[in-house]
Amino acid sequence: MKVQNLINNIKLQLGEERTDGICDSQDSQIEQLHSHHNLDIPTSIADAKKSIDWKQWEEAITRELDSFDQMNVWTPVEKKSNVKIIKNQFVFDIKHKNIPNSGI
Repeated sequence: MKVQNLINNIKLQLGEERTDGICDSQDSQIEQLHSHHNLDIPTSIADAKKSIDWKQWEEAITRELDSFDQMNVWTPVEKKSNVKIIKNQFVFDIKHKNIPNSGI
């Protein structure tokens, strides 16, 4: 089996939750964004809020957080003064799929 064929047939599953539906849902949100060619990719949530595409970015953020919740990726806890919190941030990008001659 060729490597590309293998990659195309891999289905990610975390626990009992298949991610196919989640990915399809996220892809549909991405497709609603305005022109992919001239889109400025935000580097923070603050930048995303300033974007004309804020509504779509917000929906993508919500879907991502919902998928984390569905897959039990983390458990929210109250911050305690003696515990160091690991910083995190959203990384925004546009997922391109099946674009001819793009190498993607």
